[in-house]
Order: sequence, then C-alpha cells, then structure tokens
Amino acid sequence: MTRGVMLYGFYTFSHTFDSVQLDNTTTQGGAEDMTNLRLERGPADFDIRHQFVTALVWQLNYYSGESSLKRAFLNGWAVSPIIKIHSGLPFTVLNGKDANLSGNSSAERAQLVPGVDPVLGNRNVQEWFNTAAFSQNQIVTGTAVNGNSSRNMLRGPTFRDVDLSISRDFSLSHFREGMRIQLRADAYNVFNIVSLNSPSGNGATVGSSTFGQITSASAMRQLQLGLRFTF
Repeated sequence: MTRGVMLYGFYTFSHTFDSVQLDNTTTQGGAEDMTNLRLERGPADFDIRHQFVTALVWQLNYYSGESSLKRAFLNGWAVSPIIKIHSGLPFTVLNGKDANLSGNSSAERAQLVPGVDPVLGNRNVQEWFNTAAFSQNQIVTGTAVNGNSSRNMLRGPTFRDVDLSISRDFSLSHFREGMRIQLRADAYNVFNIVSLNSPSGNGATVGSSTFGQITSASAMRQLQLGLRFTF
C-alpha cells in the first residue's frame, strides 16, 4: 500500500474445450447423438476467453489537523471498487424438433445453411446472430438426422460490472482491547450497467418467435447496508 492506496489487476486469457456435460440441465447439456459423442467436442459452457478484474482499496486517513471531531469524521473510511469485464459465454443453436429420433429435442442442434455467415457485424438484442444461417431439420419417420452446427459455436455479449464498498471501522478499545464495529455500504453493479445474457431457450431455437433475440440480462444495481461487531 502506498499513500493509503492499494491496486490489484488481473487479466486472464483462456480457452477451455470439453465434450458434452451430461450432468448439465441447461440447453447446452445432453448429447445430440449418444452413439457419436465426438460431435459434442467444443468450447466448455464456462469458457471465458478474456477476463479482466481490478480491485482498489483507498483508505482515507489524510486529515492530520488538531480537530478531533474532524479527524474522527474524515479519517478511517475505506473505499473499495471492483471492476469486472469478461467476454461472452458460448451458446448452442438448437433445432427445436426431434429430427434424429432420440426422444430428446432439447439437445439437438440446428442445421447450418451453406455459405451464410452466422456472425453479424452489427448485433443487437433483436438479432444477436444471423438467423438466416440456420434451418430446422424436420421429423421424418424412420430417418434420423443430426444437425451439423457445432456445440457452443456462438458467443453472447460482453459482461461488465463495477461493485463498490464504503466502510468505516469504529474502535471500542476503551471497552475491551480489539473490540470494534464496522459500518459498511455495498453496491453491486453500482453504475447500473446493463450486461445482456446470451440468447437462450426460445432465443436459441430455430422456429421460435424470439429466435436470435436476447430477452434477459444480469442483475441490475443492488444495495445493502451492514454492521459488523468484532471482538
């Protein structure tokens, strides 16, 4: 710590591959074809390519005047923001019908349209990816058809968040040594930044009315006050 300020910063680049997560209950879980699990290899559900986190601790102990009242009021505070930014999580585009006759349409992937790029240059919540790049395999009695789009082939939006904590310790050593009370206020997503989730459910299913759309986001600002007694 220098002049009451301490700064931490971390950047992580990673790429995690795995096969199907059979214990997963999300739309990414379950195998499309249990007889050919090689089709399931792809980015893990938790694969975050870029992640940046920085944390600051700022202790406000700068008043050195003679006023004990000002010293008690102005000193002893700690301001601690945490900034988190990471790239979007992967998601799978689903077929919406049991075209491979497995009895589990929730794990079947859509068909890629040849020559059409699924990634859009100008993405928005109404069309996060190029829906024209995917088609739906229909159910044909006696003929099993797997979708040829890969698992977790697309990425959701970037996540951004700033949390803030303001705290103050009050010594009660005149009652007992080591005794103190900490008053703190915590704000999660203090700037109320909208971090959209990936398209999921109907938003990632061919043929649905919301196909390609984002319909949810991470939690907005949350505030809490706390009082901790240490002895």
